[in-house]
Formats: sequence, structure tokens, C-alpha cells
Amino acid sequence: MTLTPTPSAATKTGVFWTQFPVTALTGADGRPVDWSDHQAAHRAVMRLFPPRLPGSAKDRRASSGILYRVDVLVPGEPGVVLVQSLVPPELTPALSRTTEVSRRGWEFEVGDPITLRVAVNPVRRTTRYYVDSDKETLREGSNSRGETPVRRPDGRRDRSNSKQTATVVTPEEMPAWLDDRLGGALEGVEVVNHFRDTSLSGRQKLVVDTFDLTAKVQDPAAFSQIRLEGLGRGKSYGCGLITARKAG
Repeated sequence: MTLTPTPSAATKTGVFWTQFPVTALTGADGRPVDWSDHQAAHRAVMRLFPPRLPGSAKDRRASSGILYRVDVLVPGEPGVVLVQSLVPPELTPALSRTTEVSRRGWEFEVGDPITLRVAVNPVRRTTRYYVDSDKETLREGSNSRGETPVRRPDGRRDRSNSKQTATVVTPEEMPAWLDDRLGGALEGVEVVNHFRDTSLSGRQKLVVDTFDLTAKVQDPAAFSQIRLEGLGRGKSYGCGLITARKAG
């Protein structure tokens, strides 16, 4: 999905940032949000926005570029929530601040050294395609991981006789994982800080890695699009949001 913001002025980007303390937002029941319950947190964040956003129910978050991240700025103190969106929130909690990001605060040039923070869901998914419904024999042409670009006549991926597995990327593999997803947009990506948190989202275990990174901008347009769409999976649950600024 390619997202295209609509700026309100020539100096603006059409990207909105809303920030507030974690204790400021309540759920539909009026009680404080439990940010470790990622499904409840997602519902609470979406309540900030108009109920009839464009797109189908499952696509409304993505089509409006809604991402969020919880940052603990001072160890032992309550954190803050940063929400990024392509539409301004309709409701905001107490002590919140919403601003439309300026071009100067968003855009970079080739070669700019930057620092960035991102929280990601470090999961690697592999789809294996088989010739039989018992899933015993891989289809001819599959690569070493069982993946092959099988398409239906309408161009959509053919998932018949397929099986998808997910594995959590180890901390040692994370630099290469980041390079795979940021390569072409950034170069010289280096990890400054890395924190891994594992919690439950409903009945599912959710792993969230938060990184502070340094890098140089290689393709400003590509990097901008990654920031708009979010990085990796788990974007409904507090993952994918990138904040960046020039180093120095």
C-alpha cells in the first residue's frame, strides 16, 4: 500500500503526531489502558479517530497510516505514547499534543547522517508450497525455504496446498533483519541500543524489539514511504513507527 499524505500547507507534510502520557488514555470502559494488553491498546488508540475512516474494517488503520509506539523516556517513570497518522485525531486525552509535522522536521537528503528509533515485531514468516494436500512434497521450483512465486490467473497469490510458519528472529540476527528491511533507503545502519520485550496479546505471545540506531540516508523517498507505512509486522500492536532526526 502506497500512502500519500495531504499537507495543509506548502511547509507541512500531512503527517500528524499526537503525544500523551500512558496514564492519560482510557478504554471504552473508562478505565486506564493496560498497555501490556496490545489488543486493548490498539482499540483505545483507534478510538481517538473518526469511526468511519476510509477502507474496510480491517484496512482502516493502514489506509490512514495510524501507527503508535510506547516510549519509556525515564526508567521507572510512566511512559509516553506517540501516535502517527495521516488524519488528525478526533478525540484526544488530557495532556496530549497534536501537531502536523513540518517538511523541515520530516524530510532528509541523500547522505544525511541520522539517528532513529523504532519498535518492531521481529518475526520471520516462511510460506512453503506443496504439490499435495498432505504437504509432504514441495512444489518444483521452490527455493530452500519452500517459497515460490505461485500466482492465480487473477494475479493473486495461490495459497492452495501451502503452509506458513513464523519464527522469532534472534537478537544476534537482528542487525541483518533490519538491513533487509531498511536496505536501499538507509545505509550503514548501526545499533546503539536494543531492548526486547515479550508479552501476551490475547492468547498470542508478542515480541517487541525497540532499537536506537544510527545510519545515513540513501534514498529519501524510500525512507519516507517506510516511515509512512511502518516497518515490519505487528503495526496494530505498537510496532513499526519510526522517528528520525539528523545527527549532530
